[in-house]
Amino acid sequence: MKILLQNSLFYPRLAGGAERSTLLLARALSEADHEVDVLTTTGTPHGAAMVLSERTVAGVNGRIFEAPSVGLYAVVPPKGRQAPSAMVRSLHHALNVHSPRWLRLTRQALTLTAPEVLHTNNLVGMTTAIWRAASERRIRILHTIRDMHLLCPRTTMLRPDGTSCPRPCRSCRLFSHFKLGATRQIDVVTSPSRHTLDRHLGAGAFRGVRAEVVPNACEDIPDTIPQRRGRDTVQGLYLGALAPHKGVCVLLEALVGLFADPDCARLRFVFAGKGELAPRVTEFCEEHAARCRYLGPISGAVKAQVLNDSDFGVVPSVWSEVFGRVILDGFGHGLPVIGSDRGGIPEIIRNGQDGQIVRPEPRALAEAMKRYVRDDALRRDHGRAARLRVQEYRVSRQVERFLALYRA
Repeated sequence: MKILLQNSLFYPRLAGGAERSTLLLARALSEADHEVDVLTTTGTPHGAAMVLSERTVAGVNGRIFEAPSVGLYAVVPPKGRQAPSAMVRSLHHALNVHSPRWLRLTRQALTLTAPEVLHTNNLVGMTTAIWRAASERRIRILHTIRDMHLLCPRTTMLRPDGTSCPRPCRSCRLFSHFKLGATRQIDVVTSPSRHTLDRHLGAGAFRGVRAEVVPNACEDIPDTIPQRRGRDTVQGLYLGALAPHKGVCVLLEALVGLFADPDCARLRFVFAGKGELAPRVTEFCEEHAARCRYLGPISGAVKAQVLNDSDFGVVPSVWSEVFGRVILDGFGHGLPVIGSDRGGIPEIIRNGQDGQIVRPEPRALAEAMKRYVRDDALRRDHGRAARLRVQEYRVSRQVERFLALYRA
């Protein structure tokens, strides 16, 4: 089967879970002898606007076509960039509603690749114009919802102060009106979580479109994991973006109390990742050098070793997390995970079986971590259940689901 896979960014421009997921899918489909090309942006609005450049990526058997993104600033703004004014942000979001340039670029890509299916993902920097280009040629479209871009220009459904938006604000409704209308061009819509899918359907998106939940896949499930017996310390792990919407500030506040609690003298904690809160995490770890470490961004063998050295993971997101791939990283290494009751997280973690679900508040988070520090048997039981649970998220299962939908 010939498939054109789309996402706002593509390897090596990895910004988060969506980029990891699309790379994993592209490689798995290629390994299964399907023809896979990719359409993406360079991540920045600067460059030859009407030229599709080509490159290749190891493990993907087709070509990667890319061009500058839409808008006034990069898809992922660089670290330390001064926050744009409200007027600049509004214009940037308006440009991300529909792009005549990406309509023409997508037509070019479709001519070059002649796919049977266009599988779209994050649309920031490209817009729903890519759907129109495929519809014109009667090419079937499967869209996977990986963020809240269709409902919220900031993609997170959070206010600037970090609090959750219970419903789209006036400006979001204005921008989303045109995007939601374009969803009628889709043949099948999927999402890694039921929560995210239902939120879009409830807002009037994808009316009359076949809708399915297709969970993300675990990138790597090791053959063996450590027994984790007889340790003098209990190590917690935060792995991921160091950003406010990920609940990092809540976690830091919870750790302050735990480090002062005599009942948690065994607790050690490790942070790994990058983001705007890296300086704050660095400062916190320096203040608690005997108990806490910051490793920076990690991957590969280093990441695997850190997961093996840890005893539980923490995913304290304050936004409606679409899925939470890092949970699968922990499960694959036999770690129970403490997750917030936001978005799709409770669909992965079974509270009291392979982890704990709590409100993303310092006190609730601290109590959950303290429970694992004090109860070795509970922690190990949840870890064993997590290891069994991750088998449901193998890449082969996800590929089978997508191929069935492509063929349908």
